[in-house]
Amino acid sequence: ELAPTYFDGATGAVLGCPHYARSCKLRHPSSGRLYTCRLCCEQERDMPMKDQDSPLDRYAVSEVLCMRCGALQPAADGCCNPKCESHGKPYSKYT
Repeated sequence: ELAPTYFDGATGAVLGCPHYARSCKLRHPSSGRLYTCRLCCEQERDMPMKDQDSPLDRYAVSEVLCMRCGALQPAADGCCNPKCESHGKPYSKYT
């Protein structure tokens, strides 16, 4: 769960998942597990033999993990760690 995941797969240049390019993971409000996005949570729920979480309500997320520095922190648009290379930058850009 703590290892970074990548939007672009094998090249590993862009943090995220197959669904979104972002540099954070969301902490599930009920279980505490980390998911890169709500769709990744849904995919894991569909797998047999896995402990199943409830659907991830992205609006209920209160903590995120920065995949650049590994800091678990209150949910926000960007990393609050002043030593992180992403400090002051958004985790993702949506157009």
